[in-house]
Amino acid sequence: MLYPKKIRFVYFSKKFKSKESFILFLPFLFLYTLIVLLFKKSYYVGDEPRYLMFAHNILNGFYSPPPPDINLWNGPGYPVILSIFIKFSASVWVILFFNAVVIYLSLILTYKSLNYFLDDKKAFIYTGILGLYYPMYRMLPKILTESLTWFLVSLIVYFGIKIYYERKHSYLNTFWLGFSIFYLMITKVIFGYVVPILLILLLFWYFFTFRGYIRKYIVALILSLLLSLPYLYYTYTLTGKYYYWSNAGGISLYLMSTPYEGEDGRFIPPKELIQSPLHHREADSILNLPGLQMDEALKKVAVKNIKNHPVKFLKNWISNLYRLFIAGPFLDEPKNIIYTIPNSFIIFFILWSFTDLRKNIKKIPFPLYFLLLFFLIYLGGNSLLTAKSRMFYISLPFWVMWVAVIGHFKKDKANQKITDIS
Repeated sequence: MLYPKKIRFVYFSKKFKSKESFILFLPFLFLYTLIVLLFKKSYYVGDEPRYLMFAHNILNGFYSPPPPDINLWNGPGYPVILSIFIKFSASVWVILFFNAVVIYLSLILTYKSLNYFLDDKKAFIYTGILGLYYPMYRMLPKILTESLTWFLVSLIVYFGIKIYYERKHSYLNTFWLGFSIFYLMITKVIFGYVVPILLILLLFWYFFTFRGYIRKYIVALILSLLLSLPYLYYTYTLTGKYYYWSNAGGISLYLMSTPYEGEDGRFIPPKELIQSPLHHREADSILNLPGLQMDEALKKVAVKNIKNHPVKFLKNWISNLYRLFIAGPFLDEPKNIIYTIPNSFIIFFILWSFTDLRKNIKKIPFPLYFLLLFFLIYLGGNSLLTAKSRMFYISLPFWVMWVAVIGHFKKDKANQKITDIS
């Protein structure tokens, strides 16, 4: 078993101990704030108007328009937070500064998570590497979900480790893990499908091992699902469908299944699809339908395309993996090749971390496996839908911790072998 090292703050006085991580990472907060100040645009871009629209809807007492004009494109997690800022007439600058703050807090949580396994210096170095991941900087001056998602992922990593190693306040820590997962689910709705899959796996794991600590994670997952019931009941009242999270999946799966040459599964906005001669059939019969009907019809076409053109779907999937893991935010912008560089290093070290893992599979602590399954299921699901690199790098707070801890474990094993030979 890889037991955690005691947290030692040897570089600080006793008065400084309770504030050390907040002070340590203040330069990153200054950096992130500076990025917001320098690169905020005077107009909204991408998905920003949609999130603001949902926030205004919430303030007006509803989320989606009534049928047939249902709009459940994304979950309410981020719009709820935006609605609070709007309610109190906060400026756009305040919302963007919120991005800087939550990324800064994510670094502190990552540092504290690493401190369960590494000493202060190594934990700081790896957290600093995470904080210098510059592709994320593009999201700081934008009203998008990525900054909040980084924070939620960091919370899940932190409490996922804490409930395993600390018995004190065990129920409270389990609650916070469940709540963090719940809020991630309503922020990035794909996690709404990750959680039940992971829950089933954990139930099987517990059934065959009867490890008591697994129960805490099962309880946390069940809690996250219970907390999601009000939203799922709301979507049911609109759609008549159980466990319905979003109507964005149909077009994403359809684009992944496209059988046409020159298309590789990347996302194309509906307005462009309507104008494309390749999609004239769907433009005439599907793409002008209301949201729910369009979502259902596109899923049926996608399944038909996959059955009739499995090789093309495989090619699109491989292209999608490249977009997801390597190509940076947008494959069709050559200037963004600079984002391929850090992603390539990250993928290399992730793959390296899995080498010889089988030999030590029983020695790695359970929370790492829980988190690994959580994010592998997430990435596996994302690979089947139109993906961009930001869908991968929102999970970096976990992957940096995973590589750091497994690397430390491998180094200890190597040193042990040298000692044995000597």
